[in-house]
Formats: sequence, C-alpha cells, structure tokens
Amino acid sequence: MTDQNATLGSSKSTKQPLSEEYVDKTHAWTGLMVVVGGDMAIVVAAAIALFKFVGSTAGTNNAVIASILSSAFAAIGTMRVMQNPCDC
Repeated sequence: MTDQNATLGSSKSTKQPLSEEYVDKTHAWTGLMVVVGGDMAIVVAAAIALFKFVGSTAGTNNAVIASILSSAFAAIGTMRVMQNPCDC
C-alpha cells in the first residue's frame, strides 16, 4: 500500500506565477473601474438633487444649486487624487 499523503504533498503545481506586468495591468483596470463607478454615482446623486430643487414649486435658490454642483466636483476631484496618493 502507498501513502496517499506523501504523493499529494510531492506533486508539483502546473500553474505559472502571475507576472508583475499582469498584476499591474489588472490593478490599473480595477482602479479605473472603481473611480469611474464612483464618479457616476456622484453624478447621479447630483442630478437627482438638482431635479429635486429645480422641479420644486418653491423659489429655487441659486446658492443651493451652486453648492450641489461644487460639492459634486470636489468629491470627484478627491476620488481621483486618492487613487494614488503617494505617487509610488
């Protein structure tokens, strides 16, 4: 009888290790998708807020619209900076 544990432990894997270039490319594409998805969420939230205030029967305050837009632009700009904060 042979020991199955001995043969399992000695078998070599046929998988090749991932190259650094492949890992970097995957990291870059994943980061891009996260940033674009976050930016789209911010745009949708800002659009909903603008439609809410512009479509209301009460007087639309231009300061409210300006603050919504500036907050959205600031959030999008912050997300892009935080993607690679140390420039490493």
